[in-house]
Amino acid sequence: MKQVLKQDRTEKIVCLGDEITYGHRPEWSDATWRPLKMSLMRVRQYFDYDPHEEMPVIIWIGGGAFTHSDKNVWAPEMTYFAKRGFIVASIDYSSEGRARFPMMLEDIKLGIRYLRAHAKDFHIDPDRMVIMGESAGAYLASLVALTGEERKYDVGEYQEYSSAVSAAISLYGCTKRVVMEGGRIDLPELMPMVTEKTPPFLMFHGTGDKVVSCTESEALYDELQKHGVPSDLYLIEDANHADCPMYQPAIKDMIIEFIHKVIG
Repeated sequence: MKQVLKQDRTEKIVCLGDEITYGHRPEWSDATWRPLKMSLMRVRQYFDYDPHEEMPVIIWIGGGAFTHSDKNVWAPEMTYFAKRGFIVASIDYSSEGRARFPMMLEDIKLGIRYLRAHAKDFHIDPDRMVIMGESAGAYLASLVALTGEERKYDVGEYQEYSSAVSAAISLYGCTKRVVMEGGRIDLPELMPMVTEKTPPFLMFHGTGDKVVSCTESEALYDELQKHGVPSDLYLIEDANHADCPMYQPAIKDMIIEFIHKVIG
């Protein structure tokens, strides 16, 4: 059968650029350097008939119990956002046995500054950047938002650019102090960091979470409300940690609606 089809252009082509080096972390008594990587998922913007406008960015931070991470594990779920007008930057961070706080925070902030420094190359709107994470990544995403313009965590290159974000989205993240592996991992509680200048927060947490209790998100929400920070917490009935109800289209649409409300 031979047939001519007339096809619309409602679905854009999404590409994943992997293994983008955004910085380096010294290792082995500073004798060598480990590259820090990110991946970018975005609508193709190469041919004349592709879109070429600047796009808002979702900075995605994956979990891994603060001991390991893989920036691309959640990439299939992130396609939903890339198809709907966002660039998704998945940032790797220090989580191996030599990592100590605040190395992982410094890494992520360096990645954000790198994105702003290369905004024209990637067709990024540097004024419309939000951060989102799951589990340990949700804690780190919240920490990035809470530290905002605190320059003491801006270590490395691109110091002329800000590492602040316009909003944070937390999926089943911890918020209390985290002490693990005999004290090697010692991360501060988030609640004391909330101020009136904290950017808006959107949080989702399952009431059946057996890894991180939903009371941790409730504690952060209460503190945000106390300081007048625009914030919403949605408790997903019976959902466990990293459970599939967190990634349904209805939840993703709520995230998109929140982002548009915050950054336009």
